[in-house]
Amino acid sequence: MSKHLFRRMAVPFFALCALQLSACAKPTGDAYHDPAEKFNRKTHELNKKLDKALLRPAGNAYGALIGPVDDEIINNFASNMSEPSTIVNQILQGRLLRATKSTIRFAVNSTIGIGGITNPSADFGMERDESDFGETLHVWGVGEGAYVELPFYGGSTARDTVGIIVDFATDPMDHILPSKYKPHTTAVKLIELAGDRDEYGDVIDGVLYETEDSYASQRLYYLQNRRFQLSGGEISDADLENPYDVE
Repeated sequence: MSKHLFRRMAVPFFALCALQLSACAKPTGDAYHDPAEKFNRKTHELNKKLDKALLRPAGNAYGALIGPVDDEIINNFASNMSEPSTIVNQILQGRLLRATKSTIRFAVNSTIGIGGITNPSADFGMERDESDFGETLHVWGVGEGAYVELPFYGGSTARDTVGIIVDFATDPMDHILPSKYKPHTTAVKLIELAGDRDEYGDVIDGVLYETEDSYASQRLYYLQNRRFQLSGGEISDADLENPYDVE
């Protein structure tokens, strides 16, 4: 099967999976839904080992070697590379005004911003409005489903896991960029990952290494933040009292 045929098949297949997962993975009472906790905890321990051996040292090296100017360039370029995927998801969500603004922002940064290494769109008040297919499924009414710990990735849900796969399989930049440039963009994404580990190092270390139960702490942290993000920054009193409730 060719890569492009796989990409065409991926969206309907994984969207169907998301509907099935969210339908059969409902919480009871006020508990979070984590039916695979035993397996998730094993994955979590693997992720901690990988973080200790690879990601945390890479983050520390990034902080020591990359100055503020270079860090800004890397973040600008990586953000611009992911803009087309955001635009596609905003269209799928029916948020056409947002999609239009994101398209203008991408055009400005890709031209005046020299391929996205600078961010002149911000000077015009066009701040980035990130989106992904997990959010698209949320807008379509798909429930978050069970909590999942993904290898090499961390906290997720059944819905967001499908979103990650679909975003990867349908990334517009994979069709836009010539093949000779793709290794460079992959390298930038990996460098950005190290930069994120450096930027959020204190929070990540606190969750993973300074709590009695790092798995439960990460689960709580992920679900609270993701629900806050998908709610548009609005959290009800009930959500604050019971952060594990799902729609």
